Amino acid sequence: MLRYVKAQELTNDILKHVDQVSSVLLFLSGGSAIEQEVAMLKSFSQSQKERITLSMVDERAVPYESVDSNWGSILQLYPEIEDEFDYITINPEKDPGEAAIELSTELNTVIVNFDQVIGIYGVGEDGHTAGMQPMDEDEFTERFLQPHVYACYYEGQDFPRVTTTNAVIKKLDHCLVYAVGKGKKSVLEDLQDEVPAHEMPSQLLKNAKKLTVYTDQIVTKD
Repeated sequence: MLRYVKAQELTNDILKHVDQVSSVLLFLSGGSAIEQEVAMLKSFSQSQKERITLSMVDERAVPYESVDSNWGSILQLYPEIEDEFDYITINPEKDPGEAAIELSTELNTVIVNFDQVIGIYGVGEDGHTAGMQPMDEDEFTERFLQPHVYACYYEGQDFPRVTTTNAVIKKLDHCLVYAVGKGKKSVLEDLQDEVPAHEMPSQLLKNAKKLTVYTDQIVTKD
């Protein structure tokens, strides 16, 4: 059963996790969630920031200076973020395939060390989430469903991407889906159904221990 709440409750729910434990690994989303995430991160106290390590659910394999970079867009809005938080991101100076392998290895090693693992994910109108796009089932399985592969690189339909995978989702104590705007209503309703993940990758978000959708839409079920 999916839980739907008002979008503005996102910050409050994340703070509940942060204030209850000593360490949190927080995955951030790109796209339309960035402004909300930056405002949230800036609002945290110093003691709260010290408990949080940041990462991204996916990154476009472009320089951070590019307007298409997710982490780069966050840096533009919050230049101090790398001084105020610990963070785990891809190395933009490396070949993206190598950077993805390094990120996967690091996440595989450190993710068990955190008291809580939380992820903010978006959902595209085509059902994609993070950098995982709909595709052929065998290709989807090979890229995103390997149990010990936490991040991978591939040539997406729009950008070359380094994305986290189902292995990360399965480690999430709480998956928070941020989906606002009328265009998200239909896909959020479809999320309630059972659809093959290669056709609708956001179905994988149900593999988290807890899943909450933060939206400004009224979502109903047929």
